[in-house]
Amino acid sequence: MEEKEPATELYNKVKAAGSPLSRKPSARRNGGNPLLYDLTTLQKEANAKHGFTAEQTLEIAQKLYEKK
Repeated sequence: MEEKEPATELYNKVKAAGSPLSRKPSARRNGGNPLLYDLTTLQKEANAKHGFTAEQTLEIAQKLYEKK
């Protein structure tokens, strides 16, 4: 149990700090693949570029995830 305490404490600190993925990911500088979208950014861009609602985007993303 003693080993679990530091991990739990660290987890709680990270959780309290919030998500660092609140902004649009940027591509790596070495020309590699771009980073993945978070759901909110994906929904915003799908709406702006294709007119999809947030619900439509979520349904499409979920179907693609389950298809893997």
